[in-house]
Amino acid sequence: LNVAYSDKKPQNANKKGIKFERNQLGAKGVGRFSCDRVGSVVNLYTRRLNENIIHHVCINWDNFENVDDQSFLDIPVEYEDIVMKDFPKQGTLIQISNLREVWDRDELLELKRMLMKLISPNDDNSSDFVIELHAKNEKEKDKFATNDRDIVNGVIKNTLFESLNIKTVALTVDIDSSGKNITTILNDKGQEVFYIKEDNQDYSELKDIHLKLFYMNRKAKLLFSKIMGVAQASYGNIFIFKNGFRILPYGETEDDFFGINLRQQQGTRRYFGTRDLVGRIEINGAAKGFVEVSSRDKGFIKSKQVDELKEFFMN
Repeated sequence: LNVAYSDKKPQNANKKGIKFERNQLGAKGVGRFSCDRVGSVVNLYTRRLNENIIHHVCINWDNFENVDDQSFLDIPVEYEDIVMKDFPKQGTLIQISNLREVWDRDELLELKRMLMKLISPNDDNSSDFVIELHAKNEKEKDKFATNDRDIVNGVIKNTLFESLNIKTVALTVDIDSSGKNITTILNDKGQEVFYIKEDNQDYSELKDIHLKLFYMNRKAKLLFSKIMGVAQASYGNIFIFKNGFRILPYGETEDDFFGINLRQQQGTRRYFGTRDLVGRIEINGAAKGFVEVSSRDKGFIKSKQVDELKEFFMN
């Protein structure tokens, strides 16, 4: 595995051992650095379907420190075939130990808030992917929490946007999977007030794109703070998800990818700013032209598709 390699080989159902097609996410070889940052030892267990053995690799990141004169490939890692009674018939387990830091309750709750923003609220994209947080030492304190956001343990879901739909104006715009049609729906406090389906004549590079945008009036902002325990302006604005997973840094408070605030400066009474809007754009399928840079927090590489997405959103 090459570190931060710029591309991945396509995975298709015809390849031996692959039962389904899977959309590609991110650049290859970056996640290992995240593991290193969390803990010094990683144990990886994996088994293919219909295999009896489990492949086990143990990596001690300390072995890679202060060896500038050696290639990563020359540093050995431990490998063995093992048997584990409770291991699933197919799957991968990554266990990180010798943690770099000890996390207290506040840090675990902050982790939960970050993970909530990582996954899309759209169940169609993320139904086969579930995040659960387990912290045994916090279970007793969880009993006294009065709000879900203050509970550490349990399944993490992103339900914020759908909750806001009850109290404010919501705009939904979809480009279908063929790229031929655009459907626009405007709702006010849950009631549909406008609908139109039209030919896609302007965005030839975009397919399977879904936009959900909410206007943050005063009541919506108060509801937001009540649900999340933080003001909307501090939470973020327009998030972008690719095949169910968030792409950073889009939506962060300091990020203005679409130039919303820049346009607002031309007329504060005519245009919205990031403090007035919150929502998401979902990019599904092969997502041609939407390739993330290897650092994982710098967004997409510039392309025709990315430029069209910006134009589509602003229009």
